Order: sequence, then C-alpha cells, then structure tokens
Amino acid sequence: MDVKPVGNIGFKGIPLSKVKIITPNGQTAKYTVYKALHGDESFLEEISLNTNVMNRVKGLTDIEYTIWDSIMGEGLTQLLGSNKFTLLLADKNKCACGFLNYKQMPDKFSVEYVSTWPNKEGERGLLAGKTLFMELFNIFKQDTERKSIILEALKCAPFSPISKYMELGFRSFGGQNFQEYMRISKNGVLQSLDKYKNMILRKEISNPVEVDFNNTLHIVTG
Repeated sequence: MDVKPVGNIGFKGIPLSKVKIITPNGQTAKYTVYKALHGDESFLEEISLNTNVMNRVKGLTDIEYTIWDSIMGEGLTQLLGSNKFTLLLADKNKCACGFLNYKQMPDKFSVEYVSTWPNKEGERGLLAGKTLFMELFNIFKQDTERKSIILEALKCAPFSPISKYMELGFRSFGGQNFQEYMRISKNGVLQSLDKYKNMILRKEISNPVEVDFNNTLHIVTG
C-alpha cells in the first residue's frame, strides 16, 4: 500500500474538530474531522477508487467484502448539496480513514452511509466510527428544529453494525430481511455524548476556514 498525495484535485474542506482517543486500557489515537461540501465529490470518489478493503482486512466472507465495497462506493460518490453533507475523518498522518454521509430533513437527520477503513493491513482505526458519530451528535445537539437521527443498519455487514449502533444509543423501530431501521432521540444523543466524553476527547476548531487538501491530505492506496 502506498500514500497518494492529492495534488491534482481541487478539494477544500472545513475542519471541524481535533479528536484524541484514550481508552480505559491505555490505547490512544488522534483524528481530525472535516466537513465535505458540494464540489468536494471528486476527492471523495478518489478515496473509493483507491481503497481496497480486501487488502486491508483479512478473514471476512465474500458477501461482507462486497457489502463493505458497496457502502464505500455508494457513500463516496454521493452528490452533496445544501442539505446533504459528508463528515470525513483523517488519522494522525493526515490520511483519510472514514466518512459519514448525513442529510438534514425537515424534522430529523438521516445517516445515509458510514464506513471506516484501516490504512495499514491488519489494523483498524481506534473508535473511528464512534468519533464520526460523536461529531454528528455535536452538530445535531445544536440543531433546534430536528428531533431525532435515523439510519438503516445492514444485517449482513461486517463488524456487527447493529450492535455498535445500539452502543451509541440507537434503538430499532422495525426493519426488513436485510436491514434494521434505527433511531436515536435528542435525549439519547446527549446521553451518548456524556457516555464517551472521557474516551473521545473532542476539541472544536474555532472560526474554521477552508483548508487546501492539495497540501495536507493523503489517500493510502491499494
């Protein structure tokens, strides 16, 4: 696997927060979370085209690899707009390692796609998915119009996403053969933020301005 600079892609993102992870057993990690907007789609697509999860994580079933690739392919090629955004996660080496799409609807947020991936074979980002959700929860906490966040959890996806969403405070409200419909209320979001406040230490970036990823962000290829 190689690190690819994005010098030929005109991508600017808004940095939202710096995050430090400290687990009870002493594991640590550092991340930066950005918001991608309309115009940033070409960079997100480059991540999808250059990331092969089969080379990063061993031991999954064929259908789990297919689902993971599909989530990344669909989620990283979304057309962003005035009510549709992507949160992008970068590790301490400034390499992209996760994303979360969400849409602002009249009375709720809808999580469309979410995925993280390792940038080194056999490793997974420490609390990377939860870090993305904590950022979303902080955005949602400031919203006075919307009362809940919804998502569809795939039952056959790798790493048991339903149980992970339940850890975050989401609750099921139905489903079909392959997906579970889940929701979290404003109160549930506040409880989750409090639950993880000593593990996911978030420092919001004051007065954020667009940053040029041509000089700062990388994609690990292969």
